[in-house]
Amino acid sequence: MKKLFLSLILIITAVFATESPRAVIVFDASGSMWGQIDGKPKIEIARDALKNVVNEWNPKVELGLTVYGHRKKGDCNDIEALIPVGKIDKKRVISTVFAIKPKGKTPISRSIKKAAEELKYTEEKATIILISDGKETCDSNPCAVAKELEQRGIDFVTHVIGFNVDKKTDKQLECIANATGGEY
Repeated sequence: MKKLFLSLILIITAVFATESPRAVIVFDASGSMWGQIDGKPKIEIARDALKNVVNEWNPKVELGLTVYGHRKKGDCNDIEALIPVGKIDKKRVISTVFAIKPKGKTPISRSIKKAAEELKYTEEKATIILISDGKETCDSNPCAVAKELEQRGIDFVTHVIGFNVDKKTDKQLECIANATGGEY
């Protein structure tokens, strides 16, 4: 859990360093988030880490929250921008994340595309922070999607925090970050 929190802090520091900082957190609420690490559900670990980061968030950095897998089982289009990009309301972000109940699939590619479009990535700098414990379960290659977004974007970056993942998933998530110049 400490590693997850430290990763979030490093990524948030990178976001703060940009000229006109705007970011979307893409939060994994797929069914696998009920898995446990040392007897604690991964969703609780992710919520706690996100709460700590949000409490330290620079109010000059606009933030949005997109969540996937939280409404329906087996639906690859279960992606929702719960909080649009704008001035951060820390209490709202935290209460929203704590109300999420993991259920569904892991549509990483579609979620990244949706967040990039919300950030108008072809017109402005755009930073996405993906927090996930799983591999893509809907589309074949999120790394290719990340590369395509990077090529079409003005200054598009995806930072990825993967926790408790297997080696194959680790490589997949790392590729997303590397393809866009982000941190993993």
